[in-house]
Amino acid sequence: MEKSSGKKRRRNPLVVGVAALVLLVIVAVPGLWWLARNQVSVAVASAQRDAAREGIMLDHEGLSFSGFPLYISAAVANPKADWAEGLWRGPESMTGETSFTDPTNIRFNASGRHVLDVGTLSFTADSQEALAVLDVGQQGPEALQASLRDTALQLAGGLGVDLGDARLQSLDLFAAPLSPLTNASQATNVSLDLAGLSLPQALGARLPEMGTTIEEGSLRAVLSGPLTPGPPPSMLQAWRQGGGVLRLQQLTLTWGPVALEARGTLGLDDRLRIEGTLDLQIAGFPTLLNSLAALSILDRSIARNYGGLLGGMARPRNGKQGRWLSIPLIFQDGQAFLRLPFAKIPVARLQPLVRI
Repeated sequence: MEKSSGKKRRRNPLVVGVAALVLLVIVAVPGLWWLARNQVSVAVASAQRDAAREGIMLDHEGLSFSGFPLYISAAVANPKADWAEGLWRGPESMTGETSFTDPTNIRFNASGRHVLDVGTLSFTADSQEALAVLDVGQQGPEALQASLRDTALQLAGGLGVDLGDARLQSLDLFAAPLSPLTNASQATNVSLDLAGLSLPQALGARLPEMGTTIEEGSLRAVLSGPLTPGPPPSMLQAWRQGGGVLRLQQLTLTWGPVALEARGTLGLDDRLRIEGTLDLQIAGFPTLLNSLAALSILDRSIARNYGGLLGGMARPRNGKQGRWLSIPLIFQDGQAFLRLPFAKIPVARLQPLVRI
């Protein structure tokens, strides 16, 4: 029989390290998951308190969590917001989700029906897919990317147009950076792309020259000025008084025979009506005038008197189809008008964006 050496067997360092790592994971992962869950609950409660101080009541019918152990998903049931001038009602469930492997990337799902009532305006969007991705850095949110797919739209009141059977094929939004805007020197770049907006047949019947589908539209803009949480009137007033402006670098729209491009800068006057100037390039301008007259937005006499004249001023553009007219669109003192060298053509009266 062999004699024992009397020495203890040395443990393999690799085995010890793996065992320690497994033990750490077993202990730490549940702790991190529950810590993250608690942070979400605290953040929701904090947002409710902050909003209440601004006169906005945020509420929901339950907050639930899932995804243990690899990711955390928080679902808010029937979220809603009420304030003095309006309300918002969200879908049955809105979710936010992130993984422990990439916590800087937060994904949101807000698919379903959203209802927004502001003053006399009522807007409903029922989307088959409403998704967003928020990129978060060390200093907070950095970029937002959102998309809508196959969305039914309803708009009533205020604009005088019923969009009960309108439908949107797709809309994509991107905004960055997302650092808080506290003064006029800070800005956020915004881009938006729209495709396939089908308008109601009743509206299309009034616009036989335009048709019922806006084929595509896009926006590239820079939003600057202080944006602080609060009811829309006070938020917009603070933005205006702080030098807030929207600089349109590119706005395009294609609707039947009409194509439009615009650039310029817009702000708000003391009654929260749009003010500023856009430099327009328009193809199919006589058709556009006739359509605005058919909707009673523009006086029919203006369309008759100026349609042919402005159409005759249109010229071909390199690389573009049709004949294009260059003309400024002015928003001033509650009116929108086109400026010609010899006349001003009134287009529409402007209403405040919200009631003050």
